[in-house]
Amino acid sequence: MRKFPMIPIAVGAMLLVSAAGLAAQKVAPGARVRVTSATLGHNPTVCRVLAVGADTLTLAAGAKAAPFAVSLAQVGKLEVSRGWKSKAGKYAAIGGLAGAVLGAAGGSAAGSGEPCNDGG
Repeated sequence: MRKFPMIPIAVGAMLLVSAAGLAAQKVAPGARVRVTSATLGHNPTVCRVLAVGADTLTLAAGAKAAPFAVSLAQVGKLEVSRGWKSKAGKYAAIGGLAGAVLGAAGGSAAGSGEPCNDGG
């Protein structure tokens, strides 16, 4: 029985390339991304996508930086920035509801019962 150690390695490499390709297909020009690639020094680099090709991404690292191309085969990780999601409205509603309940309970407790007759 022969073992074929190259087959699992080849399949793993194809899966990595396919994953990078799928990630690139979901990225639109103008998107802000963080790219980790051997060609960029293994440190995540924040860039703006200028163009998406069949096997390359054209990126710019800053507003005035020169564009550069990165092969999808060299992309180790590609993260797309989706922006911030604010929870201010949710917490404002919770705070308003809590304030209304406490105010109603306090007002009810203060206004219930017999009127106070001092002296008499």
